[in-house]
Amino acid sequence: MKMQFEGGYNLPKGIELRDWQQEAIDEFMSRISSRGIDLKAFASFLCVACPGAGKTIYMLTIAYLLRQLGLITWIEVCVPSTCLTLQVAATAKKLFGLDLWHGTALDLPNNETFHGQVSTYQAVCMGPDVWRARCSSESVLLIADEVHHVGEEKAWGESFKFAFDGAKYRLLTSGTPFRSDNQPIPYVTYAKDEKGYLVSQSDYVYGYGDALRDGVCRHVVFLSYDGRMDWLSGEKTYSKSFSEVLPLNENSKRRHTCLIPEGDWIKKVIRDANERLSRIRGLNGFDPGAHKDAGGLIVCKDKDHANRVAKTLERETGEKPVVVTSDDLDPLKKIKDFSNSDARWIVAVKMVSEGIDIPRLRVEIYATHFMTEMYFRQIMGRIVRVIGSYDDETSYMYIYDDAQLVEFAQKVREEINHVIKQQEEEEDRLASEIEGDGPQQIPLIPFLPISSNGVESRHLLNGESYDSKELSVVRGHATALGIPEAKVAELMRRIKPEIQAMLADKRSVRQDATVQQQDQFMTKTELLADLRKRISPLSRNLAYALSPDDPDFQLIHQHWMRGYPGSQGHSKANERELRCKIDWLKFCIARATLIPVKTYLEMLND
Repeated sequence: MKMQFEGGYNLPKGIELRDWQQEAIDEFMSRISSRGIDLKAFASFLCVACPGAGKTIYMLTIAYLLRQLGLITWIEVCVPSTCLTLQVAATAKKLFGLDLWHGTALDLPNNETFHGQVSTYQAVCMGPDVWRARCSSESVLLIADEVHHVGEEKAWGESFKFAFDGAKYRLLTSGTPFRSDNQPIPYVTYAKDEKGYLVSQSDYVYGYGDALRDGVCRHVVFLSYDGRMDWLSGEKTYSKSFSEVLPLNENSKRRHTCLIPEGDWIKKVIRDANERLSRIRGLNGFDPGAHKDAGGLIVCKDKDHANRVAKTLERETGEKPVVVTSDDLDPLKKIKDFSNSDARWIVAVKMVSEGIDIPRLRVEIYATHFMTEMYFRQIMGRIVRVIGSYDDETSYMYIYDDAQLVEFAQKVREEINHVIKQQEEEEDRLASEIEGDGPQQIPLIPFLPISSNGVESRHLLNGESYDSKELSVVRGHATALGIPEAKVAELMRRIKPEIQAMLADKRSVRQDATVQQQDQFMTKTELLADLRKRISPLSRNLAYALSPDDPDFQLIHQHWMRGYPGSQGHSKANERELRCKIDWLKFCIARATLIPVKTYLEMLND
């Protein structure tokens, strides 16, 4: 029973797979093809893809193909929340013609009416017998979306495995396949690393760095704000910024103080984020490339905090935001209505943390005390989805300047697996963090936040940090060009060595005459070689400025050859062409864009 799947699939009209989706489907199908008649050879398949990459299309494509091939009779999709059941079912129906039941009752429908079901992990673990019976009577494909949720409690994991041990195929997906505890994730394979830790093994990985390279996800700039926080802890009053080291319990109180809705820190961040949103929407003037319905999200600690932050935002901006909490009768409808509107802000707790698709979100404020990397990445994932209709789709995430959050921001491009460490090691680590603070008394110490103020500290992009001094230098240019300050600062860092080299070689504007005099004493051969040598570093700097993650040096040269009349290439260019190319490269670098050669030559002639 050797089946061949390579060479494309018979998909519904309008479905165009991304390269990574095609590769991951090929890998999954190859696993099926190679197992022969041994049903136990296929245990599960774990696909890790960053938020916004297109996991939903990927997993529903596999479900569609397996049904078309007659390999399954029932599709079971498990998701973390009720909000996602409708979203997945609607996508399955719209794109693939698959009818998936997404009700809340445990009584499963029959496969004469439906092709499958979308359920929450909670529903499955409350009544696993129902799903186990389905697996014994049907050929079931289990799709466990964001499967890391299942390991939250040991009982959940055991119930989930009991329910789906009889599934014919199991496809596991995750954007963040790691947890903050030591609970293993059901059906995930683990292997020991060099330290002896058990590390999750993925069958296919498509990380955030891959998505940036392919243009599948947006760049995210992290804007970190410091300030001075004042709070009362017991009988002692603290006044500390985030740059000062504190014991673990007092650091937590500093975070809570920072986030008080009536404090100046949150007010400052809201004002700056709202101004950023306005610039993205192009409200300061006509801009055909502006994202006119761009939205912002504030993630809060709890329901009371969300309502108070919403009032602060209304006072600071004059616009009432949409507030979504678990108290709402139909939170999914409120989220959907916001997604389809041009409203500016939505304030939520966890309702928009994972899987909810609002592509127009471009700005976020991380106003919560949750300090796990998994949650941080989930929140970031709400603003990375590319729409593809705008000049610049960079997104912005505002955070407080806590060392933990800054570390999360600097690591977003790293691929992180789920690591199970020794329990004793984890307990020792936690004990050392609070050593000397009398842990048994921590819950009894009264805490009262007093005041906060905020100041922009740094921007983080692609793991690099740009401080306020650098940002102040480039801010005017960034605003004029309509690109992020961090990208301009990155460009300045890249071209600074070239500028210094030019100064060292006496090639500044005031010394052009001296260079020409030196050129006069060169032979023609030496002069042409020298001019070509000057072009290489300029081409390199421009390529990095245009695409820091995937610089294309050949694109620069090809662009020149197509635009310069009669150009026969770098090696055959005469002195006039080489000097013109050098000036053109400098002109493009100064503007961080690829100016058409014809346009540049016309400017020279005017």
